[in-house]
Amino acid sequence: MLRLYINLNRSKERRKLIESDLSKFNVSFKRISAVDGGKLSEALINEIKPSQYENQKAWFPYQLIANEYACFLSHKKCWDELVKSNKKYALILEDDIKLISNAGKFIINSDWIPDNINLISLCAPLTPKQFRVKNHPIDLGPEYNSKAFEIVNPSITSAAAYIISRDAASIALSLSNKISAPVDEYLFSPKSPLRKKIPIYKLYPGIGYQRESVSTIATLPRNGKKPFLSRLHPIALLCKVKLLTQEIIYKRKIDFYTPQS
Repeated sequence: MLRLYINLNRSKERRKLIESDLSKFNVSFKRISAVDGGKLSEALINEIKPSQYENQKAWFPYQLIANEYACFLSHKKCWDELVKSNKKYALILEDDIKLISNAGKFIINSDWIPDNINLISLCAPLTPKQFRVKNHPIDLGPEYNSKAFEIVNPSITSAAAYIISRDAASIALSLSNKISAPVDEYLFSPKSPLRKKIPIYKLYPGIGYQRESVSTIATLPRNGKKPFLSRLHPIALLCKVKLLTQEIIYKRKIDFYTPQS
């Protein structure tokens, strides 16, 4: 399994912090130099973003800022690294993740990952957050004392720690020539086109959480209102129907959290 972490060249303190934390697990990690949103040209952004009313933008009609494009491009560098490797999986971390001591058995190797899981979120907040799940979790065995749940909704609003398979990374790359949403929404939203190809799983309990630090992307509410015509787009309407149907079919909810370590 590849083990990668994303870090901006100018974020030297974050690099020191995460490398200090990762050294405790006695396994190798590769640093992926993050794309800097402050250095993205307007021409490149115009090249990689879809127009407002294209089908691939309909599920996420809000405007993105430069740092969100940069964050997405940084994760794409990780997916590309995996696709070009001979590894089946990659562990991908952002540099603001704090892994707990129990994380070691999940990051040393990929033996614990069931064959049918191609994308699994590993982090959760210290304060529980509720997700609607499919009814039958995958028990990972007594040595792990954890389960994997297939997530229905809402979106997992963090891409700070996840494992992705090489097959899933290849699909994620092929569907993101144009960037229509932040990377966490693209990976984990129930509306994302990626969800049609790849079921989304979440580890219970989590093995890490994001530190309480200032984001190098942005702290939003989402900038700008949803354009009125976007609300009437057929794909947007289908997404609403899908979400309502899921809420009727799937009743079980689980509070996901990361235990204090």
